[in-house]
Amino acid sequence: MSAAVLNPLKIFSEVWQHRYLLGQLVKRDVLLRYRGAMFGVAWIFLSPLLMLAIYAFIFGQVFQTRWPHQDSGAPFWLLLYCGLIVFNLFGETVSRAPAAVRGYPSYVKKIIFPLGILPLVPLGAAFVHAAFNFLILVAALAVTGNLSPGILLFPCCCFRPCCSASVPPGSSPPGACSSRT
Repeated sequence: MSAAVLNPLKIFSEVWQHRYLLGQLVKRDVLLRYRGAMFGVAWIFLSPLLMLAIYAFIFGQVFQTRWPHQDSGAPFWLLLYCGLIVFNLFGETVSRAPAAVRGYPSYVKKIIFPLGILPLVPLGAAFVHAAFNFLILVAALAVTGNLSPGILLFPCCCFRPCCSASVPPGSSPPGACSSRT
C-alpha cells in the first residue's frame, strides 16, 4: 500500500468529494432499517425514549440506584444513558463497518464506485441514531433540572474518538474504486 493512499488529507478529500453520495447511502440505510415497522421512522425517536423511560423507572424508582455519597446532580439512570449512547454508537459501527463492502455487492461489482466511503455508511447511520439519543438526553436533563452548558461538550468528547476508533483502517483503502470487469 502506498503512502499516498494513507495520507489523511486524501481520505478527507475523498469523503468531502463524495459527501452527497455518502449522505444518500446513510439516508437509505436508516430508512431501510425501519421499513415495514409499525411506526416506521418514528422508532428512531420512540426506541431511545422508551429505553430511557424504562431505565428511569427501574434504576430510579425500583432500585433507587445512586453513586456512593451522591446527594444531588444527575440521576444514575441519566449517567447510564450517557454511556449507552457512546457504547451503541461504537458497537453498531464496529459490528457493521467491516461487512459494509459486502453489503453493497452491486456497487462494488458493476459500477465504478468509491469503496472508501462504504465503511462510513454504518458510522453515519449510527451518528443519526446517536443524535436522536443526544436530543432525548438533553430533554431529560432539562426535565430533571440538570441541564448545563457543559452538555455541549458531550458530542465533541465522546463521538469524535468513537468515530476514529470504530471504522477499521483496512476495511477498504481510500481512493480505491471498483471497476467493471
